[in-house]
Amino acid sequence: MIKEIREKLGRPSNFVANYRRRLLDDQIIKSTNYGEVAFTLPYFKEYVLQQYRFEQGLE
Repeated sequence: MIKEIREKLGRPSNFVANYRRRLLDDQIIKSTNYGEVAFTLPYFKEYVLQQYRFEQGLE
C-alpha cells in the first residue's frame, strides 16, 4: 500500500516516510503489516475517499 501511495503521488520514499511517521505519531494511522497501514479514526477512510472524489470532480 505504501508503495502504491508513493507511486501515485510521484514523490520519493523519504517524502512519504515523513508523512507516514507524522500520521503514526498523531495516531491517525497504525502499522498493520510490512508496507501497510490502517486508519484508526472511525470513518476517516470514508472521509478521505469522499474528499478525493470531490476534488477530482467525481461527485
